[in-house]
Amino acid sequence: MIGSVRGGGKKRAGGMVCVLLYIKYEVSMVSSSFDPASAPQGEGESPGRRNAASDASASIRILMVEDDAGFARLAASILLRTADANFEISLADTLQEAEKRLVASTPDVILLDLTLPDSTGMNTVRRILDCSGTAPVVILSGTDSDKLALEAIQAGAQDYIVKGGEPQNIVRAIRYAVERAQNERRLRETETHLHNAQKHLIHAEKMESIGTLAAGVAHEVKNPLAVLQMGIERMNAISQDKGPEAAETLRMMTDAVQRATSIIQRLLTFAAPSSSERKPADLHEIIQRAIGMIDYEIRRRHLTIKQELAPHLPSLLLDANTIEQVIINLLLNAAQASPELAAITIRTRQTSLTQIGGDVGRRASDRFPVGIGVVQCEIDDNGPGLSPEVERRMFQPFFTTKPQGEGTGLGLCVSRNILDLHGGKLEIYTRPGGGTRARITLIP
Repeated sequence: MIGSVRGGGKKRAGGMVCVLLYIKYEVSMVSSSFDPASAPQGEGESPGRRNAASDASASIRILMVEDDAGFARLAASILLRTADANFEISLADTLQEAEKRLVASTPDVILLDLTLPDSTGMNTVRRILDCSGTAPVVILSGTDSDKLALEAIQAGAQDYIVKGGEPQNIVRAIRYAVERAQNERRLRETETHLHNAQKHLIHAEKMESIGTLAAGVAHEVKNPLAVLQMGIERMNAISQDKGPEAAETLRMMTDAVQRATSIIQRLLTFAAPSSSERKPADLHEIIQRAIGMIDYEIRRRHLTIKQELAPHLPSLLLDANTIEQVIINLLLNAAQASPELAAITIRTRQTSLTQIGGDVGRRASDRFPVGIGVVQCEIDDNGPGLSPEVERRMFQPFFTTKPQGEGTGLGLCVSRNILDLHGGKLEIYTRPGGGTRARITLIP
């Protein structure tokens, strides 16, 4: 005699037979046979059996989709012989019934026969995967076909077991499938935490960039406000004269106020926490805003920015605020590396990749296969280029070559994370003719 079988028997609904078996396993009660009719019910359980059940580990909830009642009994018997596990098995003998069950609740694992009264083959796999949620699917098939097994695995099934093989293969497949599903769930949770941490890091770097730009912003705000003040004083002096001079003064005052408002608004927009929403955006408009934000820094260092922007770039799905942050950071790096009177070049183009950079890993190579169409933005400076040490460490958090107090060492790390979140990439290297090139690559 083995365990207890609760809710056993057959239930008919709309001409469809559904067999519900709730099987709890206790190690001390295992035998070599499975007989639902002889399994004790309810009050028939001894105190020893109830204690064993209460000490057992958490149940694994299985939905078995199988129309062969004999095989269902055999599979249940195999599961009952398994040590260190509790199983609750719900059996559906049609795909339609299984789909109804999955709408109501998600099991820990699904055991799926491919030949059912209302579906066969890969259609069965695809339909069950469409409604399985996070539950892994293990195929139990009477068809020993490598081609079919490969198609099922490629479609999303966890395993493919041929009926009539080693009984323990079923138990092993269930354990592996449940463990993989739990690991994937933990990985998704970790990725969510990492994504949130990246967002916090991006905002922290954004605030650090604002500190770098503070002097320029103060200068840009001070001048228009001074013009406004002089205009007010002038109006007071000519209050009796409403001629052309007064009109011109008012125009100057209006322009100055509008300029101050524009500068302050750009700063507030840049500093505002981003929701990381991606929308169709014009890369050239983002570049112009970024150039406007660092205009004072460029003029202070007596530099110029040469623009080589390609016409008719496609619209890109971007979080414009964070991409602007990346371009500002790269332009500031270029400005700080360039000698006085030098020119920084920023260019854009639409092209197809002819090769993948040597520092790109496997996952990035999957995103950027040779021949794919991309949009690129390059920023060239005329500085000394990168040393081997800097090239090796420049994307490491908190690594910086700037004097203490002038940088946190997070700019490039954050910029690369932003582009990773956009499915893009950032490359920085020394150009053959000298100077450094930063290249942003995005997929339209």
